[in-house]
Amino acid sequence: MKTIKKVLWILLLSAFPLSGWAQLGFSVQDTTGVEGDTILINVLADSSLTGEDIFSFQFNYFFARFSLDILDVETEGTLTEGVATVEGFQTNTDEYRVAGFSTNALSGSGILFKLRVRLRAASSFGDIRFSGGTARNFVNEGSPEIITSNGRIVVQERPQIFVSPLNNITLTTVGDSLQYRVTTSTPDPPYAYSVTDTALADIDTTGRLVAKKPGFVFVVAEGANGSIDSTDVPLEIRAFKTLPYSDQVFQKNRITVPVRVSDLSNLNATAGEFDFRIGSSSLQWVGYDVTNTLLEQAQVDVNVTDRNGTFSFATDQPLAQGDTLIKMEFIADSSLSGNNVLIIDRALLNEDIKGTTTDFIRINVVRLPQITVSVDRTEVLAGDTVRAT
Repeated sequence: MKTIKKVLWILLLSAFPLSGWAQLGFSVQDTTGVEGDTILINVLADSSLTGEDIFSFQFNYFFARFSLDILDVETEGTLTEGVATVEGFQTNTDEYRVAGFSTNALSGSGILFKLRVRLRAASSFGDIRFSGGTARNFVNEGSPEIITSNGRIVVQERPQIFVSPLNNITLTTVGDSLQYRVTTSTPDPPYAYSVTDTALADIDTTGRLVAKKPGFVFVVAEGANGSIDSTDVPLEIRAFKTLPYSDQVFQKNRITVPVRVSDLSNLNATAGEFDFRIGSSSLQWVGYDVTNTLLEQAQVDVNVTDRNGTFSFATDQPLAQGDTLIKMEFIADSSLSGNNVLIIDRALLNEDIKGTTTDFIRINVVRLPQITVSVDRTEVLAGDTVRAT
């Protein structure tokens, strides 16, 4: 008897299509993103819609508004593209409804449509949930029945990076290079470096910048996950620079100190003015010399008051190459010693071409050796010999 009942039950089931009994599954795909980004989140038809005669659908979503916003709906590359009309709209501050209809039955499984979502703040539980049960979530006005699965949306904190030059250098010269680096508490490598004006400078993948033309340029660094930062202040690139020099001189001696500059070939410089300071009183200004310098054929005027001075010049022929511009003459003090610096405060050519003056001229004033003389006796007669040491 049990066997007959079992056979009859099997025959009864075979008389009805299985599709009429099965529930269709729909889900929001789990997704991870970075705060501040706008992303597409897939809504999936987990079951095949083929043969189910699905002409319309409606889904109602609740979302955690503190961590994300649903903006609109997208059908490109989905089962509904070119087949169904799909629209979305917000029904509450934290609810969003999507409805679609088609004149032809939908088919297949996979991505039904996509939700465009803006990720607002970092959160590990920014879920998008089907809300309202079967009264708000259904296909074909409620038949066949559906089952839904919510999506877990993890919003990661956006890495923060800070790009800056080594030693906080914000002034350089054409032809010079400068190293930039990224500092961060949330690493986001690799970093892509760029400059805001490639006519002024180039920067490579390691953050090494080479200055090409005078002007102002910012450096930008971008991490792999979209973290981005630019320098707080621009890098100023100047056309030429004064060059460092160092020497030493003994007290009471005279020293010639050259003021040297980088290549001036392309600047068409026919005039200039330089301000300078003598660091301490261990060096006393006595004059200048232009023999075998770039200003040998120029009209030169030098004015020095106390330890501050200015020299200016004008010439018929543009200055060429980089070399000694002028020589300054000093006498080392008889009592003072130690390191002294000649600081060029301002370097200007043709009234508008600025030079970099960050390198100093350093002169070490060396104390004269002290000697003493003594004799082996202080009272002598004519013809005696005295030994001195």
